[in-house]
Amino acid sequence: MRADRLRILILLVLSIGMLVACAIVSRMTPVSNLVGIVVLYAFLWVAAVALLFLFPRALSSRKTILFILVVSVLTRLAMLPYPPSDDINRYLWEGRVLAAGYSPYAYAPDAPLLSGLAKDDPFHAYVNHPNMPAAYPPLMLGLFSGISRIWYHPLAIKWVVILFDLVAILFLFELLRARHLPLRWAFLYAFNPLVLFSFAGEGHFDAIQAALLTGAVLCHTRKRWVWAFLMAGLAVQVKYVAVFALPFLINRENWRYAWISVAAAVVPYLPIVLLDPRQLFHCLLAFGSEFAFNGPIHGVLRGVLGSMTAATVIVKVAFFGVLSFAYIRLMPLWMRCRNKDPLPGILLAFGALLLLSPTVHYWYLSWILPFAVVLPVWGWLVATLTIGAYFTVCRTFALTGAWEISSLAFAIEWIPVLGLLAWEGAVGIRRLRNASANTPAKTLSVLVPVINEAQRISACCEILLSNPLVTEVLVSDGGSRDDTLALAEKAGAMVVVAGLEHVGRGGQIYAALQRASGDVVAIVHADTVVPPESWDRMLAMLQANPGVVGGSLGCSFDGGDGGIRIVEVLNDIRATCLSVSFGDQVQFFRRQVVMEHNLFPAIPLMEDVELSLRLLMVGRTVHLFGLARVSLRGWQKHKVVRAVFIIRLVGTYLFRRLWGEVDTHAMYERYYGKSL
Repeated sequence: MRADRLRILILLVLSIGMLVACAIVSRMTPVSNLVGIVVLYAFLWVAAVALLFLFPRALSSRKTILFILVVSVLTRLAMLPYPPSDDINRYLWEGRVLAAGYSPYAYAPDAPLLSGLAKDDPFHAYVNHPNMPAAYPPLMLGLFSGISRIWYHPLAIKWVVILFDLVAILFLFELLRARHLPLRWAFLYAFNPLVLFSFAGEGHFDAIQAALLTGAVLCHTRKRWVWAFLMAGLAVQVKYVAVFALPFLINRENWRYAWISVAAAVVPYLPIVLLDPRQLFHCLLAFGSEFAFNGPIHGVLRGVLGSMTAATVIVKVAFFGVLSFAYIRLMPLWMRCRNKDPLPGILLAFGALLLLSPTVHYWYLSWILPFAVVLPVWGWLVATLTIGAYFTVCRTFALTGAWEISSLAFAIEWIPVLGLLAWEGAVGIRRLRNASANTPAKTLSVLVPVINEAQRISACCEILLSNPLVTEVLVSDGGSRDDTLALAEKAGAMVVVAGLEHVGRGGQIYAALQRASGDVVAIVHADTVVPPESWDRMLAMLQANPGVVGGSLGCSFDGGDGGIRIVEVLNDIRATCLSVSFGDQVQFFRRQVVMEHNLFPAIPLMEDVELSLRLLMVGRTVHLFGLARVSLRGWQKHKVVRAVFIIRLVGTYLFRRLWGEVDTHAMYERYYGKSL
């Protein structure tokens, strides 16, 4: 209870800190307060990530959602005074033009025919690229027109954008719930400074696409095909880029409904069908071929080749190559039904689009963010932090009149992101090569490695077997000299005696694994208490996420002081960010996948680390921030010394693993102070 109170206190402090930061930044501009904006932007990102790891475990889903919604509304209200983007001037102007009976596709803002309309307009003089006609789809122009009739003011746009932004958060909650994933992941969208600045701050209407596409994926998950395809089609009418995501929603079960998306995307064009298509897409095509700004790969190619045309041709060819690969390998319609999840394909398509586009404004990252939260892609999540260097452009423009980004800011934005994405891409390719067919996740075997655990084994087995989903508990003994085995059998467990060829804890678990029969296998230490409902949640998550091959439940220590709470947080960070979990965090995996690829390492020490790394190469792993309770018996004394020792040991193992096999027998002797 004391630990929960401490986390709640930190939760309140961080929440108030975010509200204060939003209130301060809303009265700044990048021109006059560049350093302040960049610092507060970074603070908001760090606070959102901190909440991910510090949020109290025991809070119910209802309270979690209520907290996120309340803070989301307050932070967005605090950001309202922030200066709107000059894009809002175009939204309002084109809405007024359409309301006056003119076509924004036929007449650019500086067209002589519109001079009378522009004469007394407060926003016309500030429209960017006034010589270019509308680039937005008809549905959005209709929305702008409707807004301009009601209230011709930037705040009207912001209120609509905020409404859709909050709808996107609601859809994200439901998507996480449908996949039985921790709701705390919503922090990285709801409180992300990229979202706060882009939508409540500057008023970009990309929030509408985020809401519609997230809702489409949610409806797809629930097999509500009509709504899924309707929202996907409408998303195309918000931002044309949504069209690249649409094919990943189609599978062999729902392909007959795909026409709904086509209709939703095409019907809004009917009132203007007589227009020359060159008028409709002139601005869009010019923007994609004649302009270039902040494109991560295009920018590098442009600098190396000295030609924007050559760089544009290369990135276009590369993009359609990646997109073709994604449609062939990840589009559910062609796949052998091993995984109908549209998100991997959407992430790859949007990721390629952002990396290969000639122009990438910071709010473009909102296209991919909701999906990078559900299937955590740390490269893109980190990008929402480093993109804060984008604001230096505003200062440069004010001083020089050139909308350019410095080499330093460009490097800060993209070098860390490209490094992370390269690693995640390499892992993704290995997963495609090692992909396994869908495996069931209905029955559970629990393996308990023991040595002299007579005081704990009875209670451990009884709690495990109290859940009907646990079909068997296998207690694997490594040489007990007390009554551990007899008590385990009496409690209903199957006893496995590891032979001399299976030494150490890894050997014990390996011996038990050969006898296990459940669809899913979990490893529980005898001093760990797992609430029975945790197994229901874990199996439901695996059933809802076929691409997940394993992971860890997560745990907290039974008692202890502030020092042990830090260890808990560090454990969660390691398991979440590095996908490396320890045995006391209750590891689990699909048995068929592990047996098929021979993934479990029969080594005396570091078997948990090695298992995590091997699982990562065949599929996604998930950390569930669970409620398992672990005894403090190994942490009673010298907690800091022990923590540092474990970090050094794991670091040594990972480093040596890069260059070949590791002598885990020697590491065992060093860790336990005795030989095998």
